[in-house]
Amino acid sequence: MTAGSWSLPRHRTEVRLARYTDGLPVAENFEFARVLLPPLSPGQILVRNLLMSVDPSMRIRMTPDPSAGSYLPPFALGRALEGWAVGEVLDSHHSGFRPGDHVTHVKGWRDVEVLDPGSRGYRDPRRNSPASATANDWPRSAPPRRSAPSATRSTMPSRRL
Repeated sequence: MTAGSWSLPRHRTEVRLARYTDGLPVAENFEFARVLLPPLSPGQILVRNLLMSVDPSMRIRMTPDPSAGSYLPPFALGRALEGWAVGEVLDSHHSGFRPGDHVTHVKGWRDVEVLDPGSRGYRDPRRNSPASATANDWPRSAPPRRSAPSATRSTMPSRRL
């Protein structure tokens, strides 16, 4: 099966946590793994990640200490890191999505992923998700430029990211 002039991916590359850290993460804390993708089942979509989130809560989860301050459990060693991502649908076995659609999900830190739109953490940006507002609406929603921005009023759009 092809999309355009290229074949759909059969493998994904993911970034895994190789060892915990008690300081700033370094390259040795991570490893790359190439994994065979499962075939799409009815209701699933294949997504290529375009943007992946890196945020401070991820650092907290890179320690085995559950009392480190995160409401989420520590990342498991040898497993792909999770975080928010924005991706493009490459293939779809779901009636609500077609190739080219953009989606947000929590299976970041992979180049491609098979997703079940009914699973935890999955969002369709067409339904007002923050990624939709950021990726699609921000340039059009920015207020007009003023000659001298006020020190008390931001000229940035007031969208929640």
